[in-house]
Amino acid sequence: MTLSWHEEAGLPAGADPYAAWLQELGGPRQITSWTPLIVQVPALRDTRTQQSVLAILDNKVFRPATAEQPTMPFRINPHDVIHWAHFALKSLDKPSELILLAQDFAAAQEEKRALEQALLAATDGTGPSTRAREGFDAVFQGLIDVAVALNEPYIAAEKGAGDTDDHCVVTAIIDHAIPFAHARFRAEQTHTRIVGLWRQGHQSAGPLGPPNAETSNAPALGTAAYRAGIDESLQGLETGAIESEEALYTEGSFKSGPDPKLARRPGDSPLAKPRSHGGQMLDIAAGQDPGAGAGTRNPILAVELPAQLIARANGFLFEPYVKSAMNWIWLEMQTNPDLVGRRRSVVLNYSFGDFVGRHDGSDVLDADFQLRLDRAEFDLISVPAGNGFLRDIHARITPADLAHSTELEMWVQPDTRSVTLLQIWMDQSHSGPLPFRLDIQPPRATQAPTGPLRSETSQALRGADGEVLGRVFVQNRRPPHPLPEGLSADLRTCVTLALRPTGAADQPGPFAPCGRWRLTFACAPEAKPEDSGTLNLWIERNDSVEGFPQRGRQAYFDHADHIWMDPETGRPEETLDGPSPVRRDGSIGANTASRGVIVAAAFEGARSPHRPAIYSGAGRSVPGAAQPTLSAVAGDSAARRNLLAAGTSSGVTRAIDGTSAAAALVTRAACAALLARPEAIGTPDAGGVMKAALLGATAPWTPGPFAPGSGLTGAPARIGAGVLSARFSKSPPRFEDSWSST
Repeated sequence: MTLSWHEEAGLPAGADPYAAWLQELGGPRQITSWTPLIVQVPALRDTRTQQSVLAILDNKVFRPATAEQPTMPFRINPHDVIHWAHFALKSLDKPSELILLAQDFAAAQEEKRALEQALLAATDGTGPSTRAREGFDAVFQGLIDVAVALNEPYIAAEKGAGDTDDHCVVTAIIDHAIPFAHARFRAEQTHTRIVGLWRQGHQSAGPLGPPNAETSNAPALGTAAYRAGIDESLQGLETGAIESEEALYTEGSFKSGPDPKLARRPGDSPLAKPRSHGGQMLDIAAGQDPGAGAGTRNPILAVELPAQLIARANGFLFEPYVKSAMNWIWLEMQTNPDLVGRRRSVVLNYSFGDFVGRHDGSDVLDADFQLRLDRAEFDLISVPAGNGFLRDIHARITPADLAHSTELEMWVQPDTRSVTLLQIWMDQSHSGPLPFRLDIQPPRATQAPTGPLRSETSQALRGADGEVLGRVFVQNRRPPHPLPEGLSADLRTCVTLALRPTGAADQPGPFAPCGRWRLTFACAPEAKPEDSGTLNLWIERNDSVEGFPQRGRQAYFDHADHIWMDPETGRPEETLDGPSPVRRDGSIGANTASRGVIVAAAFEGARSPHRPAIYSGAGRSVPGAAQPTLSAVAGDSAARRNLLAAGTSSGVTRAIDGTSAAAALVTRAACAALLARPEAIGTPDAGGVMKAALLGATAPWTPGPFAPGSGLTGAPARIGAGVLSARFSKSPPRFEDSWSST
């Protein structure tokens, strides 16, 4: 096989290499009819700037279609613009983000860049001082008035106003395929605890323009359902007007599909399967049998992410959908009639994650989680540590490795229909040639050495016929989004290797070669090893999510010194600091570096011997590095996936494990702790009360003699502060009433 590398021009500043690669391959495939995009809006420092920004948004987003321009490139969700208006006007000296919806994702990228450039010009004084059309300012001012007024009840609640007896702790969840009619989410037989459900993947013809005091807050993307509508369906189930919950999900106004691109068989849809991730997570986080006492004290707000987004598994495009989901939850906390007028707090459960990123707290969701905690949009956020401990998706190349040249193997598996993505992050930025050399040798290639890596360039891997099979992008990247206090937008060099799928019967090709890719790292000529610092490598997730058609197989690292199996115990090696560049520490998920989130690792503890779950991602035991906050029991052992959480239909349970389940159990324990302290609900102390209760209910753990030489450790990098004493019961009641440390 004859392959060769060719240096080419780099990407535009700030461009996403993954998006650029997918566009080169003819995608990405549209997820929903309108795709959310994050637009960066500079600080609105003065009246002139504000007027210019509003005029630009009017012309690009809010202006009605005309005969000359029958379609607009963007539309907008009311909750997104209200959230933006409220917080942008509260912090006029800081940049903000506005989420817009684009009908054609690929074509809208250029529109988005042009819009951001126009906004930047308007705020730096170089752009024209334009005015919006007549009457638009009044409409937008009405929107601003609504945005500010909506927050007043919550501010009053934060100050402790109101009757202590009229309080609630809202469990908010962002997940997929939520069986909203399930008995575990009902207060009574025909009354739901779900006060709001936004199903992002469902078609809708929502509002096209900006909302004001008289317009609905219905999303322009997907469909929103509320308590009254769900109750009506539950009454239909009770009377027999609706045959079954399955019929409700597949035939009624709440139908969930089918989506032929995701179906295993005709008529297939996420809620036609025996279990769903969203249903099981919500059951662990907030499930109660009807009449069990949760009632209105623990209402639920839920957002269902689109099925095609979950099917990708790799995190691409998750951020705008998740950010918009959090905006919707925030607005519901201010306006939902089942919540307004009550002292209330909210706990968010987000049980997803990917692998690649900066891992320093400034990644998109990391930064956004912390900003929202700092602004009291959420009182607590629970996320999983990830299930990447044994996946060998992380490696580190030190200056010592560069001094004598080190070869690392990346195995790209056959019959992988998804792209493979590898990121190499440096601690600092570099202009011109990089201080290290990377030679990438594809499998079975006669000769394909890469040239010197240079900032802001790319290299194309071409086959004998000139087809591009892969690319290396070298970028100096700075977080474009707002950051919380204490973080700076540091410029760091990132090298991205992107490869085509390795084969698929339904794809024409060409395909990247599968097998062993040799990555040889060495110090560049006229550079010192320490100039590069430590290189951190992560392979993005590219396998398939359970329950979806199998389209991907996970790529992984290997090295001559890497020990996967301990020869004494026969168990996988769990050493965090072995001699190999392939590392188990640092296998923690990418959305775990916010200082305020609760990161849940998984623990096996219902039977002896207790131990960290073998799949649970590990952090690094160095200052500032992400690591679990605590652990929660997510099963008996690797052989017993025996957390029995809600199946799709009432009365049905299905087994599950994973750090997602651990995060959901943390969410449940946090809500229970705050409900036990009603005087703290709706106050600035609510988050601290929950976090203190969680940490107070953890117990330290020390490995026993059952795993000699395995490298098993109870270090914070594996289990955080300790193991939460809350336990899961395999039959109702599913959770113990007491979760003290005894």
